Amino acid sequence: MRARSCTSRNIPGEFGIPGPPSLLLSDHEFPQEISGPHKEAKTQLDWANDYEALRYSYLSAFISLKRQQIELEVQEELERRQQKQMFPQSKEQFGSKPNDVKIRVARFLVADPMRQEKMLSDFQWAWRQVKPLMDIFTKDVSSMLLSLLR
Repeated sequence: MRARSCTSRNIPGEFGIPGPPSLLLSDHEFPQEISGPHKEAKTQLDWANDYEALRYSYLSAFISLKRQQIELEVQEELERRQQKQMFPQSKEQFGSKPNDVKIRVARFLVADPMRQEKMLSDFQWAWRQVKPLMDIFTKDVSSMLLSLLR
């Protein structure tokens, strides 16, 4: 029986991945011409060899891509958490935040001091981080109430 080497067809090389060592058989190990009942076995071996080389290259590429996908998902999740943790410093930043963050910040701004303390620890905010927007909110609400009273 003669098995064609994967390197003679360059199947793995086309994908930039070397074939597994078990599939690399040299052409001089088997006679070139096979006749009789062994010809069918040779064809089956050729197909199996080609299939395994293609499968190996596919799985190698797939594993690499899957690893990259997982790394990107982890990085995106970390960035999303950091964005949610950041307290807006101005009206413009408040307006650019997603609705769930806007609601959380608005609840914080109208909450009583005890509730604010709890929210500070729950969402890992610092007073110096929330102070600028609290000042803007207090000033705007005060000016709005004064204009309503006039």
